[in-house]
Amino acid sequence: VTNKYPSDIPQPREPLIFIHFDQRIDPRAVLTTIQLSASGDPIATRLATADEIKANETVNQLVERAKTDRYLVFRPQEPLPTDTTFSVHVGPGTPSAEGPLVTEEMESFSFRTYAPLRISEHGCQWYDDVCRPLIPLYIRFNNPLDIDAYNDSLLTVQPPIPGATVNIFGDTLQIRGATEGQTTYRITVDAAITDIFGQTLGKDETLTFRIGRAEPFLTGPDQTFVTLDPAAEKPTFSVYTINYNKLDVKIYSVQPSDWPDYMLYMQEGYRQEPPPRPPGSLVFDDTVPVEAPDDVLTEVPVDLSQVMDGKYGHFIIIVEPSRGLSFFNPDRDRFRVQAWV
Repeated sequence: VTNKYPSDIPQPREPLIFIHFDQRIDPRAVLTTIQLSASGDPIATRLATADEIKANETVNQLVERAKTDRYLVFRPQEPLPTDTTFSVHVGPGTPSAEGPLVTEEMESFSFRTYAPLRISEHGCQWYDDVCRPLIPLYIRFNNPLDIDAYNDSLLTVQPPIPGATVNIFGDTLQIRGATEGQTTYRITVDAAITDIFGQTLGKDETLTFRIGRAEPFLTGPDQTFVTLDPAAEKPTFSVYTINYNKLDVKIYSVQPSDWPDYMLYMQEGYRQEPPPRPPGSLVFDDTVPVEAPDDVLTEVPVDLSQVMDGKYGHFIIIVEPSRGLSFFNPDRDRFRVQAWV
């Protein structure tokens, strides 16, 4: 056996079972050496039809990728009981279509039919034990959810999360949005939420998510070249921060002819400590205070009108957490924002 299905995903009561071998086989001859059982009790099986295979997206894809004449697909003759573990034993004595030798040892795997829908766990998608602001929240179920049957009315979030969006990945609901630090959110999952087997949760369930204090964070545009809106009231380059009260800002005036040197600086600069000086003339170098409440993502605009000579210009802008009295800053590479503007 070189490939098999199903394994970890809950299965319907009439599952298709796919087995791929390293040699050509006669499916009917091989099926006589395969036993499907539950708690040791054998279950009658038959080969799946072409229509049954085509109706099963996962198995159909496995068949399309399989080597010719090296696989079989079979199923139980009658629907299986739910919430039950089943074993598949292949051989010994399974024959090849390429020669007289048969398998000498049994190969086995198992799968489980679906159980009543329930929530199995919830938390935040982070490696720490504490949920942090802006980190996605998740609710995991024991069965995959029916995406087509889902709508946002099935989740109630208190207090509301600004800009919240919900995505479904198999058995998991992911909630993204501007969660705030040191805040407790309660999310109620409606009883009508449905899995792919047509089952509902049956009762409303309220889950608690406790968001701790945010780690200091600084971010900005992810492009190395940024064009500001010429129609804006002021030419400002925005970065966003949480729990930093000071930012070091450097602005270099450059010309288009400096672009090759800037590219070289970007390629080599991250390897050096202290970082090298970028091309151009330094026209601003100061520590900018940030006035913002704790644990709230805050926009910090860098005003370029103070360094511009006329309506247009080219600048290299570097923003990073303030170094204070210490030159070494372990977050420099992680949270440094820089761009040609």
